[in-house]
Amino acid sequence: MEEYFSKEEEPLRVKTFENLQVLTEILSSRKLKFYQNQVSICEWNDQLRRLKRWADKVVTRESDIDSIDYRLRGFPGLVRQLREGLYDLHLRLNDLQIYILTDDYRVGSQLGLWNLYCRLAGPQPNTIQSKMDSETLFQFNESDDTYVREAYPHADETFVNQLGESISGRQAMLRHRQQQKKPDPLMNEMVSDKPTWLAHLSRDYHTLEDKVVSSVPLPGLAFKHDLSFECPY
Repeated sequence: MEEYFSKEEEPLRVKTFENLQVLTEILSSRKLKFYQNQVSICEWNDQLRRLKRWADKVVTRESDIDSIDYRLRGFPGLVRQLREGLYDLHLRLNDLQIYILTDDYRVGSQLGLWNLYCRLAGPQPNTIQSKMDSETLFQFNESDDTYVREAYPHADETFVNQLGESISGRQAMLRHRQQQKKPDPLMNEMVSDKPTWLAHLSRDYHTLEDKVVSSVPLPGLAFKHDLSFECPY
């Protein structure tokens, strides 16, 4: 990583801009359209917009006071993390360029485009979506896009694609959980048979009440004959 940052004091915005350029060039090459069955162009463009938005608001400001380097001047640990993140993004984009230039169409290969997209998008390695193959994830796309178009007839194509693929991803995840015999966490919360906090409170209250009542001493014999007596409590 030290070689990637030629100078320790090199601004973070420089490397951020370089990564933006590389990703923009990859998308502009139009070669990703040959891999639509793995990752749609809409998904890649969405990641580019996210990176641009983060860079515009946080990193690429050139004025000294607004720059992220100035604002993080007293936090070397955070600067180090940002440098590591930019370097990691640099490596992933290089992998993506190599994948496209070599025309590797193997969907199941270790350097498959879907795996590269998951790495670029940044999910945790143990998430369900990163373990699912692209065919499973995008096999619902056509019907979901049709549904979105009918539900929102005046929506633009970007909205239709994004919402349609979100629905497809949700359905694919439900199918994956069913195949793995894993319950849906959302439904699990709704129909959970675990005792609630109120149930615990009610049960504990009755238990405590029984103990307190059983420990209270009985009044004296004078109480039975309506005579005065000293309170035993």
